[in-house]
Amino acid sequence: MEAQRSLPPRSAARIPYIDALRIFAAFFVIVNHTNSRLFNETQPSLIWYSSLTYFFASKSAVPVFLMITGALSVDRAPDWKGYPRRVLRALVVLAAASFVYYVHTVLTRTGATFTLGGLTKAVFQSAAQPFWYLYVYLACTLFMPFFQKLASVMNRREERLFLLLSLGLNGLLELLPLISPVARIHDMYGAATVNSYIGLVFAGHYCHKYLRPGGRMAIWAALVWAAILALEVWLTGRFYHAGRGNFLVLEERTMPHIVIQAFCVFQLFRCLFRDPERHPRLTRAVCFAGRQTFGIFLLGELGIRYLGWIYTDLALCIPRLAAMVIYEAAVFLACMLVTALLRTIPPVRRYL
Repeated sequence: MEAQRSLPPRSAARIPYIDALRIFAAFFVIVNHTNSRLFNETQPSLIWYSSLTYFFASKSAVPVFLMITGALSVDRAPDWKGYPRRVLRALVVLAAASFVYYVHTVLTRTGATFTLGGLTKAVFQSAAQPFWYLYVYLACTLFMPFFQKLASVMNRREERLFLLLSLGLNGLLELLPLISPVARIHDMYGAATVNSYIGLVFAGHYCHKYLRPGGRMAIWAALVWAAILALEVWLTGRFYHAGRGNFLVLEERTMPHIVIQAFCVFQLFRCLFRDPERHPRLTRAVCFAGRQTFGIFLLGELGIRYLGWIYTDLALCIPRLAAMVIYEAAVFLACMLVTALLRTIPPVRRYL
């Protein structure tokens, strides 16, 4: 019963720190898909290291999205009556978004034609680069009642062990081949274990239920996040200078260092918004923007394609990193505005 009281009912007011995390994650997904051109087009220099730092700062966006899912959903009792509706919503979003992006590709790419096979491939194999997350979202929706049942019978110590195995051990097994190629575990281990994405869902539940926000926690979260970020950039620079073909080997979102950063971001935002009533205007603005973030995610790739001229023009007269940040902010704001307009249509609002 105590666990159930830790979360508000679905119809209750929004949770400001969750909306702030949504904004963080939605913006940095855009960063993750745009910023790499800066260090890919330059040699090690101030702009190279600055853009690389910005790039690694964005890598915790997807883990944070999954942790949000866990924080909001895992601690609830399974709702089998609403289960078909939630699964249908996930399927409709996936199919509709894939259709829109596929039609857009057909209309804008030279030589492309509309075929049923092409549309089917777009739905089943991702019509846009970021849409792999929609398949994770669908899987989480399908299995959420079972996650909820599992969480209801685990105590704090058992859930901590669950996280150590699903995130800590699995992450370590991802890092070992970077040290020694022969230390790669057989693929069938991964096929039979609880993967890191499920672990991240439970990590959000664990943080929301058991960890309490406080001033010291915010300081430690910020320091640990910054220290790991500096280490990521330094090691990546070493890999680059060593002539490693893929010098971005530390970018995988389920590696331990990025998972720890996601924990830090999650707790930092909890601490910053632990008393939202002190700044009501900021809270309202955050909650408004938080409502639009799913639409921002869905529209982001189109925004990146059509607003690229902003970066191209600005980079001619201001530093390229500044031009990139302005371009990414413009994509975020444009997608937020379009989403807000779409949400005024009642049949569309329930899917965004």
